[in-house]
Amino acid sequence: MVPEVIKMKDHEKEMPSKMKRLFRKRWFFPAVYLSVAAIIIATVLWMQNGNESATEEEGTGTAHNYDEEAVPTAKQQEVFVEPVLAKDIEVKVPFYDEKASAEEQESALVFYNNKYYQNKGMDYTLKSGETFDVTAAMSGTVAKAEKDALLGHVVELKHSDGITTIYQSLANSSVKVGDKVEQGDVIGEAGRNQFNKDAGVHVHFEIRDNGKPVNPLDSYGKTVSAISSSEDAEVTSESEADLEEQANEENNNAENNNEENNNENNNQKQEKTENNAKQKDATSSMTNA
Repeated sequence: MVPEVIKMKDHEKEMPSKMKRLFRKRWFFPAVYLSVAAIIIATVLWMQNGNESATEEEGTGTAHNYDEEAVPTAKQQEVFVEPVLAKDIEVKVPFYDEKASAEEQESALVFYNNKYYQNKGMDYTLKSGETFDVTAAMSGTVAKAEKDALLGHVVELKHSDGITTIYQSLANSSVKVGDKVEQGDVIGEAGRNQFNKDAGVHVHFEIRDNGKPVNPLDSYGKTVSAISSSEDAEVTSESEADLEEQANEENNNAENNNEENNNENNNQKQEKTENNAKQKDATSSMTNA
């Protein structure tokens, strides 16, 4: 038993010397570095593959359906368009504009029952004189759909911000009160009426802002809110003009009053001077006597 113990101790003594010889080898430390680097790279790649797998598993549970039709988050605002789609359309009678020239105003008059009336809208006709489809110039709700003995079939659409559109001289109507119509929907066909016989087959189209007629030609390409805002600005401008005119009138009245006062003062001075002169003459006459 004793010799075996001695041999084991001798073996243990030989281990440090072998390690020292191994450390002295030139390839030892580079080999150690490469081994450690390989372990680190393998660990990083394993972790990346694990993350990608987890992401793919999460992606398989998504609730989004790519086959569904995309719904726009905000509907683009509509702008006014002409109430006709046919070609060869012409304006038979334009809108009566108070700021237009005398010649333009004369062309915007409608003669009926021996009187001339200002046209509150625009009258469209085909050059051929035939009938044509009349379409909604803006999406809205039908507020009126009736036949008038003088104006023909009349359709009125209600929009937002107090804006309404009116279609007269229709031969027929394809809508009823309460209907929701989209821009471009056919609401009837152009026809004749008793009020403007000279226009022949036509449609009379109006845009009104809280009951006030607006020139359709200036409204095409604009939104409902833009028309309402422009009308408010026009009213404000007119109010400012009225205030300015009133201020000028008050200034003129003040100047006239000042001038009258000055004239009155001058007259009083002149009378006083004349009275003084008379008194001197009287005094002089008494002295001479």
